[in-house]
Amino acid sequence: MFRSRIFVSFCLALAVGATARPAVHGGAVLQESDADAREFQKLFAKGSYDEAIVIGERLTKDLTNGKAEHFKMLVQLAAMYRAVGEFGKAGNAYRSAIVLGERVFGSTDIAVGSAIERLACLERRNDHLDEAKNLQVRAFQIIAPLPMGFHPGPAKGTVVNGNRVAMPKPAYPKMAERLGIEGTVSVGIIIDETGKPIAACTEDGAELLALNAEAAAFQARFTPTTLNQIPVRVSGKLIYNFKK
Repeated sequence: MFRSRIFVSFCLALAVGATARPAVHGGAVLQESDADAREFQKLFAKGSYDEAIVIGERLTKDLTNGKAEHFKMLVQLAAMYRAVGEFGKAGNAYRSAIVLGERVFGSTDIAVGSAIERLACLERRNDHLDEAKNLQVRAFQIIAPLPMGFHPGPAKGTVVNGNRVAMPKPAYPKMAERLGIEGTVSVGIIIDETGKPIAACTEDGAELLALNAEAAAFQARFTPTTLNQIPVRVSGKLIYNFKK
């Protein structure tokens, strides 16, 4: 189910189960860390968040020589903290990832902007709405800057709504399945001028299901919505039903 409202134009792709590169500690690549990193990615992809967190905490304990792989792991760890309700730890992990990403990639890198967008969603879920809004503005300045001459806000004119092109189904997280958690997750999204979601955040639903629902929302695709024949950004809602 998809509902949308339009406003004039003012990820990110959430990777699941991507192949991990070896963790680095003090410049030495350790076979044990390499195996742990692979296991972490496997558990993350399956949705076995509690097990993955244990490994992730060990692999990100010392970030003195943090690399790109540690950035990715911190973002995933933060997402899993949120999934299990550890919002404080999730915020700390996202902020550590952003600091590390700015050092490794640069402050205007898309990966950094995507991590800021994820932190904005966390703050929204935590009812820190002003902070969430500021973070989203900051994220969009990196991942989806406004075209010249465009401004945010409602507008009048002839609207032609976009159509659904792709709507992948979210995977059922193993931890949620094990605990018997099911139900509906409503995800608010912002779709850019090309029909690609650039923000996705759960508005209602269990946190254990939210991570995969948002990942699926980011992979959805639409034809552009137009206002007076000009492609614009729209906000909308996707609803996912998780049932065992």
